[in-house]
Amino acid sequence: MMMVMGTAYDSDTLLYDQIHRRDAKSEGDENYPSEVRNIHRAWTRQIWESPEAKVEVVYGLKATKAIIAYPSIKSTPVALWGEFSGVIIHLIHEESFRNAQAEFKFRKVIIHARHPQHLFYAHGKDQVLIHQDKVLAVAAAIAGVHHVPNYYTDRLFQRN
Repeated sequence: MMMVMGTAYDSDTLLYDQIHRRDAKSEGDENYPSEVRNIHRAWTRQIWESPEAKVEVVYGLKATKAIIAYPSIKSTPVALWGEFSGVIIHLIHEESFRNAQAEFKFRKVIIHARHPQHLFYAHGKDQVLIHQDKVLAVAAAIAGVHHVPNYYTDRLFQRN
């Protein structure tokens, strides 16, 4: 799956996914034949290695685990503190990429965010919404881009 959409950031965002999720339980990875999964993983890996983006927000625990568990990807988790307490970033080592450049130690940062589906079921100023805003604030700060503050806490994603 790949799409460009508006998000809590002021600019367009490229989204791509390991497996297109068409079912309620997100079991596409288990249901597709291994040949299809392998082709799709190779395709998304090629996309993942080529963008200039140094910060990536990964939506959904399954997607984060798939990246971190990939045997050739080396990462260093860093737990943040202060106003960003509770957010963990993963520094992805340069050596994890087929086109690695020896003069660099890290290529990019990935940050885990909740899958958007979970956000629709949160109530009031739910901790899930507050954490999602923290995650996006961290990503924006590292990347040096503007984001919409309290996008999830104020439920701006539900307004037209």
